[in-house]
Amino acid sequence: MQELNLTETELNLLAQWLTGDETSAKAMNLPCVEGFLFALICAPAPVEDEVWLNEVLAGDLSTLSDDKLFALMSLYNHLSTDIFETGYQLPKSLIIDGNVAVNFTHDNALHNWSKGFARGVGYAGDLLNCENIDIELRSAFAMAISCLSFFANESSAQQQAQEQNMHLETMSQQMFELMPDFATGFAEIVEAMAVSSGLFNDEGWDE
Repeated sequence: MQELNLTETELNLLAQWLTGDETSAKAMNLPCVEGFLFALICAPAPVEDEVWLNEVLAGDLSTLSDDKLFALMSLYNHLSTDIFETGYQLPKSLIIDGNVAVNFTHDNALHNWSKGFARGVGYAGDLLNCENIDIELRSAFAMAISCLSFFANESSAQQQAQEQNMHLETMSQQMFELMPDFATGFAEIVEAMAVSSGLFNDEGWDE
């Protein structure tokens, strides 16, 4: 069986394909896919491959050849292994820029990872709406989401900074420094939330 692990060259080719002429202009780029899959994999119940592939490729699977499918599945497998076994670390491409506006631009890796995470975290279901969850656990979950999705939207980030009476530059730096720890522990927080909610059992979400 071929190992599901991409080389750097294969990862670069996947990145080029995702933003190339073959895919929809609305398809996710690689950092966005990585953030999206990270959140999706952490969700309490598994998501069908066709569902997340459709999201990644903006509903157009016509160009998804076997090698591209294998590459995306390999990325999913690699992230899953990191999250649940070896320990997840944020991609090295996520670097904060001294010019705060740059961190929210369309081609910025940090912005795109957070944007992907913000989309994928929806698969955690209605955990925040469960009233029976311990308030400290709920707070930790909300803080993790707020931090990991901070760079997804500049206006939202600015609003958060204003609420904390902080400059956006200062809050951006603080959030960036907190991201690795929140990312490492996010799957455990989601699991604890799911179990506490009573909506989740060992086989998935209760109907």
